[in-house]
Amino acid sequence: MVAQFSDQLVVGNVYFISGGLLEPAQKLFNHLNNAYELILDSSTSIEICSSDDSDIPWQQYNFQHISEIVSMESGFMVDLLGVVTSVSPSVIIMRKDGTETQKRTLQLKDMSGCSVEITLWGSVCNAEGQQLHSMCISGSNPILALKGGRICEFNGKTVGTVSSSLLKINPDLPDAEKLMQWYITEGKLVVCTSLSQDISSVGKMYMRKTVAQIKDENLGRSDQPDWVTVEATISHIKTEKFSYPACTREVNGKRCNRKVTNNGDGMWHCPKCQQSSQNCEYRHLFQCKIQDHTGTTNATAFQEAGQEIIGISAEELFMIKNVDLDDARFAEIIHGACYQQFLLKLKVMEETFGDEPRVEVSIMKAERLDHTSNKSRIFDLGAFDGLWADGQGSAPGVNGVATAVNAGFTNSDAGRQAKVSGGMPNAAPSAARYACSTCGSTGHNVQNCPAAMDIQLAATGWGFTPSSYGSSASDARLCCKCNQLGHWARDCPGQATSYGSSASKAQLCCKCNQPGHWARDCPV
Repeated sequence: MVAQFSDQLVVGNVYFISGGLLEPAQKLFNHLNNAYELILDSSTSIEICSSDDSDIPWQQYNFQHISEIVSMESGFMVDLLGVVTSVSPSVIIMRKDGTETQKRTLQLKDMSGCSVEITLWGSVCNAEGQQLHSMCISGSNPILALKGGRICEFNGKTVGTVSSSLLKINPDLPDAEKLMQWYITEGKLVVCTSLSQDISSVGKMYMRKTVAQIKDENLGRSDQPDWVTVEATISHIKTEKFSYPACTREVNGKRCNRKVTNNGDGMWHCPKCQQSSQNCEYRHLFQCKIQDHTGTTNATAFQEAGQEIIGISAEELFMIKNVDLDDARFAEIIHGACYQQFLLKLKVMEETFGDEPRVEVSIMKAERLDHTSNKSRIFDLGAFDGLWADGQGSAPGVNGVATAVNAGFTNSDAGRQAKVSGGMPNAAPSAARYACSTCGSTGHNVQNCPAAMDIQLAATGWGFTPSSYGSSASDARLCCKCNQLGHWARDCPGQATSYGSSASKAQLCCKCNQPGHWARDCPV
């Protein structure tokens, strides 16, 4: 009967079925909600219905919220409806019985405030899986209806497809339309709790922080890592090392992913598995700079996060760079990933390298935000220079060095900031539009403020203007390190630096406090 009807039956079609044996459903082998099942035999005949019978539903779902999966047991079958936020490339893995199969993972998110990893197995990786992958790369986040997924307990909760699972992309359902409207209006910025985290991070809550708070609050300095979420842009990606060849074997149901080395004979050796294989998978691993309106920090992006940031798989990027030798295309992809707005989930932890402790920031997950949204503005540092320009394109600074843009902003300045979208100002700024932060008048900036100059000259007798970091005329003449008159902070005699210009302190190394060498050449 399988040979007779398998090619004839197509999902979604309507048929006339006669003959066969009607029996109570065997719940041990049938996870559907049906009370009966029809056993096809030699007396069965099947004919397709030529007319479109709209009275028969295409599929019946019993959708569960992703948050409900937490209380469900492993092996339970579930129907899910969610937004696909990211899709990984398809990979070939080796089963325990020695056969090969395809595997692809994606992240599904819904209105319950939770997300879960969906694992696609077999042929759906190249069918629905490839379609979902292409849609996510193009910036579209499709709605996915999953019928009959099986819950697994591995690195938290995950849901995998089985042979009878059905996937429908952007289904024509009222619940799907409601979910899409939620995602467009607010869901993109909602920080979800992932049910499929690493064992070390299960139960950890991601705190919403800014980049500056990571340093100011000494995050990661305790025995346990801190888990934070920031809304930031990727301002720079290091391209010296952007991927590594990984082992594709699975040990006890877990992917190895250890770096493998080429033996020179076409085989790749894994030091962890102590075996060689013909296959390897290139995985993302690169360092980058992330920034928001408060500051910048270095971070390391791994496979899933790197896939979302770059937009293509590490395998494709490796081929473009090292096989096609298309440096222009490679540079275009890297440049296109920079200054895009992301919701980043970070792991902040202190690690020791060469007996020197330092805080490492790892990007665990990255979700691309719509940069045209009012909530997701991309700030370009170059554009901010114009906000403080005197009409000639030069930003205020000291001795020709522009000050940091966020250093000039105060609470009173917030209302005067020009709206920036896509990294460029809406209109060319004019000095007359902004009040001087020293005297409050318009028509000049703080660098050329006559009131501040008069006060400065009267108080110190020195012939230079106050620095652009001064917020009032009375304290603009004070050194920001010792709070005394008569010198700049860079010449402060009370604060020695390795490059200091103070005659008494300039010769001391800032690491060992001994003369005779620079800090970078310190033998200690």
